[in-house]
Amino acid sequence: MLPEVISGAIGLANVVSPIRRLCPRTNSSCGKWKTSISKTRSSLISPGFRPRPLKLSYDYLVIALGSITNYHGMPGISENAVPFRTLADALALPNHLIHVLEEADVFADKL
Repeated sequence: MLPEVISGAIGLANVVSPIRRLCPRTNSSCGKWKTSISKTRSSLISPGFRPRPLKLSYDYLVIALGSITNYHGMPGISENAVPFRTLADALALPNHLIHVLEEADVFADKL
């Protein structure tokens, strides 16, 4: 639905559902996973603000993996491509497009 957000066909509030509202009886934590201890049903994570590991107990453990963009070794792509993977990208892209079009409009007047 990111193209619809960029074009303005639908609003951002219609796309995003907060995970904490969708799963009201759960606790979610975001951090770097270190290890799991199956006997005690706990896991060690390292949150971004703390240098020491944090031990979390769980009933069910769901691990969601992140990813990075791979440009497959194509030269110039990483420097010139506009990312289009997240909601932040979907919000930044129309603003960038408007900025570029406004600059082109001013430049055309100077000729």
